[in-house]
Amino acid sequence: MKLCITLGPGLQPTPYGDVVVLDWRDRRVVDEFRYRHAVYEQSHKGLCGASWSGDHLLVASEAELLEFHVAPLRLKSARTLNFLNDVHHIASDSEHIWVCNTGLDCIEELDAAWSPVETHHLVRPFGRDATNVASLLYHDFRKSWKRLRGRYEHYTHLTKRPAFRNVVKLCRQDAYRRNGSELRFSDFRPHVLHPNHVLPVGNDLWITLWRTGEIVSLRQERVLLKDLGRPHDGIIANDKLYVTDCKENRLLVYDIRGQTPGGKLAEVRITEHKQEGFLRGIAVGEGLIWVGLTSRRGAPTQFKTARIVALDAQTLQRVDQWVVPSEYGMQIFSILNAERFYL
Repeated sequence: MKLCITLGPGLQPTPYGDVVVLDWRDRRVVDEFRYRHAVYEQSHKGLCGASWSGDHLLVASEAELLEFHVAPLRLKSARTLNFLNDVHHIASDSEHIWVCNTGLDCIEELDAAWSPVETHHLVRPFGRDATNVASLLYHDFRKSWKRLRGRYEHYTHLTKRPAFRNVVKLCRQDAYRRNGSELRFSDFRPHVLHPNHVLPVGNDLWITLWRTGEIVSLRQERVLLKDLGRPHDGIIANDKLYVTDCKENRLLVYDIRGQTPGGKLAEVRITEHKQEGFLRGIAVGEGLIWVGLTSRRGAPTQFKTARIVALDAQTLQRVDQWVVPSEYGMQIFSILNAERFYL
């Protein structure tokens, strides 16, 4: 089995991020591409969420949208738009390209020529629950207090911090996106909803919301699944929906009936302790499921690595793992099944 993996430094900022193709059987990297960021001089995130689009690979970075030829990996195009902010994922269907513009709590819809079509805001339909608002403002205060005391040293490449940004977004969800100003260098954390992953399903789009622990439908404007912890990836394979919970490091499996998630089929905790990493990235193959573990800040030395864990597809028990070489960093974002491109 060949796996395509997007990677980043994770803890220390660098000017680049990597895409690698791993031969799982031999534990050998058979293809790789190192991309140097064009918008930021350095970032700890590297390359983020990825998906297949026909014979091409789409990859997001914080403020760039990349398209690759594969086998071998070659950069086809790199684009940026002034409203991209902390992009987490990019996906496509036959007519659209969908961008998870996490910093603005919205989904950007582009056409096949990469031109913006519409912005789909998520705060109004999904973000104004009283419990979520209270939690959001509390964490916003904590983060601001740490920054004032000089104890928050992350995301220093973002030089603008709009005042009362979450209050503004809660009152008017399009306040920042509507005016077309430069937003790539603004820090909007903590995000109201923190959408992580977009999944085209028929004529609908399903979105994982990290802060509220939900998967929601864009077209129906309703919650499809809840109580998912901190969901990150959502993929469909073999008539099942697989969801990674990066809070409790759980893999959740749901039945799919038509285009609607059904009952929960399985739930398994991937790690014994949270300090082993946080769960993000998933691929499904013949007999195996692969999930990624990214190193947490402050983790013990033995867990300052990125790893891919293999699970038996039937029992969901751990059967093997691969430790990512340190040259690629400590962050895994996406894992994709690349078998059809690398025979």
